[in-house]
Amino acid sequence: MAKKVQASNTKKTETATEKKSSGFSLNVDWVHVFILSALFWMIYLWIFNSNYMDLNGDNFAYFLLGRGLAEGHGYVNATSIHPTPQIHFPPGFPFIIATCIKLFNADMMDVSFVMGLFYFISILLFYFTLTKIQASKALAFVVSIFVLLNQLLMSSAVSCMSEIPFVLASIAGIFFLVRSASDDNPLKSWKLLLSVGAFAIGYYIKSIGIALFGAMFLYFLFSKKWKHLLVSTGAYVLMVLPWYIRGKQVGSSYASQLMQVNPYKPELGNLTMSTFIERIENNFIRYVSLDIPTSIFGLELTTEKTPLSFWITGIMIIAFILFGIFRLKDYKFFFLGYIVAVFTILLAWPDPFGGLRFIEVLVPVFLFLFIYGIIGLVEFVLGKLSIASFSPYWLLFFAMYYYSPLESLKNKLTEPTPQNYRNYFELAKWAKANTPKDAVFSARKPDMFMYFADRTTIGDKPSLNDTVVLDYFRENSVDYVVLEQLGFASTAKYLYPAIQKNQAKFPIAIQLPNPDTYLLKFTEGDR
Repeated sequence: MAKKVQASNTKKTETATEKKSSGFSLNVDWVHVFILSALFWMIYLWIFNSNYMDLNGDNFAYFLLGRGLAEGHGYVNATSIHPTPQIHFPPGFPFIIATCIKLFNADMMDVSFVMGLFYFISILLFYFTLTKIQASKALAFVVSIFVLLNQLLMSSAVSCMSEIPFVLASIAGIFFLVRSASDDNPLKSWKLLLSVGAFAIGYYIKSIGIALFGAMFLYFLFSKKWKHLLVSTGAYVLMVLPWYIRGKQVGSSYASQLMQVNPYKPELGNLTMSTFIERIENNFIRYVSLDIPTSIFGLELTTEKTPLSFWITGIMIIAFILFGIFRLKDYKFFFLGYIVAVFTILLAWPDPFGGLRFIEVLVPVFLFLFIYGIIGLVEFVLGKLSIASFSPYWLLFFAMYYYSPLESLKNKLTEPTPQNYRNYFELAKWAKANTPKDAVFSARKPDMFMYFADRTTIGDKPSLNDTVVLDYFRENSVDYVVLEQLGFASTAKYLYPAIQKNQAKFPIAIQLPNPDTYLLKFTEGDR
């Protein structure tokens, strides 16, 4: 009897301890969430500039596609004379833009602010994801802080681009994946289906999202969770099948671009074995020596040649990431598969397309594994020295380093639009006020010009043959041609010589100085 009473008392004590521990854990989560929330909005509102205009061009293309969806035109090219299926950008982000336009008549700046909200949600989801992947809430908090302070991610969170929605979809997928691990019956696991759905959304936002499915496949394969593997694969295939079928019917620009030596210089032809190997080498050098260290530390290249310090930093980051993967008790094959799949795609991708935007989707994962690897090494060294364990909170002292990159970002967002682009926009606004509604324009950045001109605008023709360039104008009933100085080599290489050889066909409609920017009337535009 006494033993039963003692056992009962012990069980009550353990239950009370668990409740107390659980309550403490809950309080820690709330404190972390409060700090993350307050810090994020303080920094974001400090950086965000509603007058800033991102000049990369894809943002305008995305917005026009979203506006077309919102207006019921379907998923068709905005910059074409006749409605043709869009075959370059996946529809996920334009659908998000269309939703914003439908809900509150959003413009591009409004969509940019929504990206900030998506970034904020991503950070909170990532925190709770990391608390499931490893035991330390302190580490999850520290990693989330560094994700929040990342200059590259923050720069996308203040612009109308697809990187942040993809990051949100990928983190949401991982969030539900780790919570579905204890579900024995995958057919009844709503968490698993939400994970697969989030990964499918990632694919609809960026084609590189296929790497998320590859990572999940490898995770279930090496974990020998055969039912989960079959259910997740079947569900994913069903979700992405419509876009795959559409691609088979109307084509895709990716396959043709992948096979070209340089999509910006079609005259160079298609890849050979030697040019393909050269592409892989160029991409490998760029990502290891420049993009990886820049994405993590916000470094700025001030010399033409990449310095040795960048190489050392890149290799160090990769080493700690691999060590971090090795330390994981679970999900190591998921993260390894995800990183390998993404880099397999990036190494084979045309090197002129390379850049931070493509590696940005991996930054939260990089930061987690990098910091996890560092802490593992520190704990190993301290263990050898018989010193008490290391608290991840100490790493927050290094957070001060990120003030300078964030300040540089803020300064960049407050800089005036360069004069060459201001001239370009002024020509577009003049065209809106002074040309017929049905006038057709040709411009190097057609989406950007069309956004301000509200006139049908197509691209230019990259050909060294002036007859081919002029035939392109005739075939598309072009009325006006923009001759700009935005800094693109194709204008000077293809368009300008064609105009020089046929000056009589291009009278000036309007000219803006410093630098000289022209809107030319094309006199042979067939109507």
